[in-house]
Amino acid sequence: MAVLGLAALTGACGSTNQQATTSNDGDTQQPKVQHPADSVTLAKRLQKLKEVRYDTTELPIAMCYSMAAPIVENYVCPVCGKETPSTSYQIGNMRSIRQVVENMKNLGYDVQLDEREFCQYCNGKKSDYPSLLFKISLNRNGYYHKAYSNLYDDYANLMTFLVCEKKKDFVNSVSNNKTEAEKVFRSIEKMTGLTIDKKRK
Repeated sequence: MAVLGLAALTGACGSTNQQATTSNDGDTQQPKVQHPADSVTLAKRLQKLKEVRYDTTELPIAMCYSMAAPIVENYVCPVCGKETPSTSYQIGNMRSIRQVVENMKNLGYDVQLDEREFCQYCNGKKSDYPSLLFKISLNRNGYYHKAYSNLYDDYANLMTFLVCEKKKDFVNSVSNNKTEAEKVFRSIEKMTGLTIDKKRK
């Protein structure tokens, strides 16, 4: 469900990188590859979004449900192909995150998802609290910002920022809510290393 919601958001924000075009004869063509925004462009975009006066009215709180007991499921390493004991919840969460990262790649961003902590063979041991390592390079200098996160929202929030190039689209994506916008900002800064002064000009 979360992945479907993010896909809908991507379409709503009008990202031309992911939308296929149709020629006059009705054949579907692949979209043209466009260069992704660099760190300078993204920093300026983030600054403008932080200067928006968002609504401070609290949004309705979602109902909480008790979590079912985790179902044991082996994690299959995409690198070595060996299995490590895990849970269906953890693996399902990872699959959703993989899809978001793949969508970032489709936008042209240089991103990587390192899962080696989840593999007891690649990691050299069975970790009780493994973490995904996200890497992103926003310039052509070979430098990758690194962030550890198993939170789907961190990846989804970054994707929201990357696809919503227009300010109004981003504002709509966070329901014009100050609290929601600040959550997204924290994810953006964590996942990209971008740091912007929160003070208004």
